[in-house]
Amino acid sequence: MINLETYLLVFSILQAIFTFTYPKLKYIPLWILIPLLLVALFFKAISKANYKLKKNHKRLKEFVKVDLTQTTFINGPPGTGKTLLNVSLSLSSEENFIDELERKMLEFEQKYKYVNFAKIRADYKNYEEGFFKEYINWYKKLYFRKSFIISNFTIYDPIFDDNSKIWDFKYMRKNIPTDIYPLEEYIVISISEFDKEYNSHDNKKEVGEEGAHIFFSTVSHDLKRNVKLFVDYQLKDQVPLRIRGNAEYFITLKKRKKKYPFLLFIYYLPIKALNNLLLLLISKYEKNKKKLGRASSRNALSNFKRNDITLLYAILRNMSYTLGKINKWFEQFYYFKINVILSNDDGENAKPKDLYINLRDLEFKNKKLYDSTFLSFAYNEKHNFEFKDLDKFKSLTPSIDELKKCHSRAYDSFISYSQNDTE
Repeated sequence: MINLETYLLVFSILQAIFTFTYPKLKYIPLWILIPLLLVALFFKAISKANYKLKKNHKRLKEFVKVDLTQTTFINGPPGTGKTLLNVSLSLSSEENFIDELERKMLEFEQKYKYVNFAKIRADYKNYEEGFFKEYINWYKKLYFRKSFIISNFTIYDPIFDDNSKIWDFKYMRKNIPTDIYPLEEYIVISISEFDKEYNSHDNKKEVGEEGAHIFFSTVSHDLKRNVKLFVDYQLKDQVPLRIRGNAEYFITLKKRKKKYPFLLFIYYLPIKALNNLLLLLISKYEKNKKKLGRASSRNALSNFKRNDITLLYAILRNMSYTLGKINKWFEQFYYFKINVILSNDDGENAKPKDLYINLRDLEFKNKKLYDSTFLSFAYNEKHNFEFKDLDKFKSLTPSIDELKKCHSRAYDSFISYSQNDTE
């Protein structure tokens, strides 16, 4: 902490610098002074933006550590960022666990000042039993098992440059024997689209007796409170009460908005506008876009009118490439402001809260940390027919044969009724 003497010293130095330079400022031409001030303000804007993003991340970690306990259910309408929040909270929990384990190791070392712990870590296999067992256990959790996260969808873990472990729903079916049960302390369990697995409309004979509700009520005891469990789905009441009743907290997403640090945005805005202008000019040069007709508001498909490279086109493309790079750099300072309601199951003590998530923390080395459409690859493997080759309707009033191709229960019932009525 800065004491009074240090503060007075720093203030005196700054005062001396200002006193020395101020009289000379009047000799500096405005055409030099103004650009210098703009450059200085630009670096100040970058500093403030970085500080804002660091505070966003720190507050998210504190929220996970202090406000949330073991089990948190996340729900909200489509597109509000349920999976995004799930991933962000999971990675923040992992960071907190790493900090906690590192702290435990330091506090253990603090008690024995004459012990060479570097030697113990180097020969850890010889100390796995005995007095240093707990210390080595913490060490192995940090440095040998890689990602702390286990999930039913892929989460790329930038801390360990590794993907999350695969979550097997057999781990939570307590009443059904399983060959392995690998869950241990200091892990983060992240489950997405949980209502697809357990829904309030499910047949209780099929899913009600397998023991998932027991898992949610005992997992914090089994793993000695050293676990975080995040589950996302759409509607709060979709998941059976016997399961969701074991959640300590519910986070209901209301709205998500993309934000940007104000001072830096003053510099970013002209870059963004110029980048959009260049893209527009290139599009106008390359393509010809017209309305469908004079009385229509719809645009027709663009036609490429030029394929040659002229001097003007080359200049525009080079400027666009450079501005694209600059624009990409500015985009790293975007962050999401997510409005949520934090409550327990019966809605008591519900309170609004704003969570901030940095967009740059959702990727690492130009690689996304997760894919919200994680089932798409499995669908691509299933894809076996070209969309363009599908049958098309031949008129605005489809024939019976065309309606039958829809395989609609309603259509089939209507066609069957109509045919019977005709007979």
